Amino acid sequence: MKIVLYDGDCGLCNRTVIFIFKRDPGGVFSFASIQSTIGRKLLAQHGISDPQLDTFYLLDDDKLYSKSDAAVRVGQHLHRWGWFAAFVGWWPRCVRDWCYDRIANNRHRFGKKNACELAPPETKQRFLDQ
Repeated sequence: MKIVLYDGDCGLCNRTVIFIFKRDPGGVFSFASIQSTIGRKLLAQHGISDPQLDTFYLLDDDKLYSKSDAAVRVGQHLHRWGWFAAFVGWWPRCVRDWCYDRIANNRHRFGKKNACELAPPETKQRFLDQ
């Protein structure tokens, strides 16, 4: 199971989840906000008791990835984005994480409003914190 853990109060983060959701027709990913009970429990099981809200996490087959590693792994599974993820994946992690941190530190400016688009009702089971 692949679970994306994201900041549920961040507009950019919510739009990123919708972006992933729309490009994942096979339903590979499930989602939970970091602030949710299930999100905090999953992170605590992997040694993160005080998760950073500016960090995007991916739990993939019981292995936890964060920041650019998580983003690259997610991208590898998205329709028409695998090539880009493979390209970025070749960059050194320090460069990828530096770019990631610049976006994460300004995420509230990039996404001032929460995303108002909702997932269709038949897909609610992919959101674990519902």
